[in-house]
Amino acid sequence: QDCIHCDEKGENGCVSALVVWRRNGYFTQILTHQNYNGFDHFFPEGITMKETKVLKFTNPATGKSFGEVLISTTGDIETAYEELRVSLPGWTDKPVGVRCDVLGKLQKTVVDNLDDLAVTISNSTGKSRQDGLTEIFVFLHYLQDLIRNAPRWLRKKKVSTGLQFFKSGFTFQKPYGIVAVISPWNYPFTLTMIPIAAALAAGNTVIVKTSEYTPAIGARLAELLATIPELSDNIGFVHGDGRVG
Repeated sequence: QDCIHCDEKGENGCVSALVVWRRNGYFTQILTHQNYNGFDHFFPEGITMKETKVLKFTNPATGKSFGEVLISTTGDIETAYEELRVSLPGWTDKPVGVRCDVLGKLQKTVVDNLDDLAVTISNSTGKSRQDGLTEIFVFLHYLQDLIRNAPRWLRKKKVSTGLQFFKSGFTFQKPYGIVAVISPWNYPFTLTMIPIAAALAAGNTVIVKTSEYTPAIGARLAELLATIPELSDNIGFVHGDGRVG
């Protein structure tokens, strides 16, 4: 649609155009740069109207929608990966005890947002709020165990050198680097957060994609973890279906 306020022509209209979403997730109208109040979804660079969709947040028990998130593009994924690659050395070089202290802040953040997270889990899965709380408590129990034991699990260990009597041998635990977590829909909080915490404790940075059936979990976790400065540079979230995975 041509922009009525400038000379830009073509399918994508004005380069600063914003969009209104139609219920099925496709773009239905391009707004000009002078008519953007109240809209916050920018038209991604290089993507046409037919290619870009959103994931709706839908409660499977009621069928009601309660939000949406923009599906990540190839460019979004590459950007997230590059940012995590840059931040990796700084996180890996931190002592295990320091990384565990940061995970302690994650623990406090989850506890402080317990009710909100339980509601998000309930709305995303159709489970009861009690089931949502159970998921969170399972993760908190695991996290407490991880924080307590990770320094011992990850320390260097002396090993036998066999017949080389005048040698010393040790094993060292080294992080993989950037770890991808692609989590399922059935226990979307627990099965997302446990591998995230384990990878971080071991010195990895993490890129996360939650299930397309429970996208609200990924969106909410992205917001929540961004509030922890020591973690915000070491975790990246992308959103979408199997193609994004």
